Amino acid sequence: MRPEMLTLIYSLILCIVSTVVSSGVSVCSTDGMSIRGGEYSLSNGSNVGSELLYHCPDGYYPYPKLMHRCLGHNRWSPSPSRRGSECRVMTCPDPSELRNGEVSPVLLQYVVGAQTTYECHDGYAFAGSASRVCQSNGKWSGDTPICDHGSGHCRDPGVPPGAKRNGNMLDIGDRVTYECSLGLMLLGSKERICLEGGDWSGTEPVCYSKNYYDTPEEVSKYFSTSLENRLAISGLDDNTDGQQVQRSIQMRQGGKLHIYIALDNSGSISRDNFTVAKNCVKALINQVQHY
Repeated sequence: MRPEMLTLIYSLILCIVSTVVSSGVSVCSTDGMSIRGGEYSLSNGSNVGSELLYHCPDGYYPYPKLMHRCLGHNRWSPSPSRRGSECRVMTCPDPSELRNGEVSPVLLQYVVGAQTTYECHDGYAFAGSASRVCQSNGKWSGDTPICDHGSGHCRDPGVPPGAKRNGNMLDIGDRVTYECSLGLMLLGSKERICLEGGDWSGTEPVCYSKNYYDTPEEVSKYFSTSLENRLAISGLDDNTDGQQVQRSIQMRQGGKLHIYIALDNSGSISRDNFTVAKNCVKALINQVQHY
């Protein structure tokens, strides 16, 4: 065989090998990456750095992982489970810790749609929601039920779902502490103190799972409450003849107020999540327009 032909064959083989190697580096196969009961999206196809994000119907969450990132050489991080991925029904934290009262029904697990009712023992006054429903975002509707005897300086602070409380004394200076069940995170005050005015210090704790989320309506409500609390910090204006006025942004007629909101639109953000973020911003803007 002539040397020119050998060189041509060698070059052709080298080209084929290079193509195979480069394609192995730049892509990840999606074989076996489907999720039972749901679907997935890719932020940048099957290229290196692309994120595979799972989507489940309302009231369900991806298990065991929400997403995987392509590292190249057909490797995903974290590594997919051998058992595959599935959409599991959302559950709400155990609400059965009602001191001086009864919860019905008592279940091993409270899934979306489960309804519970609450009542106090004789001699105790009920406060909060007498009936609650496990919602699709993993949170209970309504407010924490409380059974209070009325004998303490502060009202019984209650026990939120999924939590345990240490401390029963309700007089000035008394403390109560909270901890969440295994796998739940505590948001709010871990310790609260009974104050002279009859209120508890801090904020009511809540036990959350990593799969819980706030709806755009809830975020908008929290923002509205926070803004109203700020406006409630009032002062006296010399031009109001002693009338109390709330703190506010002073604007002249025809004046403008610019509010800038930035959203992440990088490749790691799926179209669905970006749409959710836009809806949240729209709800927030609607609240701002009322002020």
